[in-house]
Amino acid sequence: VPTTHLLVKPFDGCIRNVKHNSKLYDLAEPGLSRNSIPGCRPTEEVCNNNYQGSRCGDHGRCVGSLRSPTCECNPGWTGPYCTLETMPSTFNQQSYVKYALSFEPDRFTTEIQLRFRTREEQGELFRVSDQHNREYGILEITSSRLRFRYNLNSLRTEEKEIWLTSMYVDD
Repeated sequence: VPTTHLLVKPFDGCIRNVKHNSKLYDLAEPGLSRNSIPGCRPTEEVCNNNYQGSRCGDHGRCVGSLRSPTCECNPGWTGPYCTLETMPSTFNQQSYVKYALSFEPDRFTTEIQLRFRTREEQGELFRVSDQHNREYGILEITSSRLRFRYNLNSLRTEEKEIWLTSMYVDD
């Protein structure tokens, strides 16, 4: 290591899912490494020491972090230990459910998962937006296909979209 790099504080933590030009790199088998160990012991130990496998029950898995473990629930289950079954809701024309978040969401990550069943060719499934509807994401069915429309820049009104064109969703 050149002496100019010794002034930089070294990284202490875990890294995963490194992609470069669409290639995923396996950090457990690098070409060259020094002082690195496969796996992420600090997060794995948190789950092993505190959650003893069954803590998240049959409906979830322990996900460690450098601070504390949490349960990641399978679809259809919720709660701190994945013990509460979620109830599906039936939506008719002009119906919706609205939530006001009681927490500040992560600014850089949004993960959405839902299951649905319909025979309709059109319909809005999910919408997330800022208070003024300038930044938003909308998951919808258009012409029997899944479409995600979004604008993540409140200073512009430039909408982008992603389509899942190879699959019909109105079974």
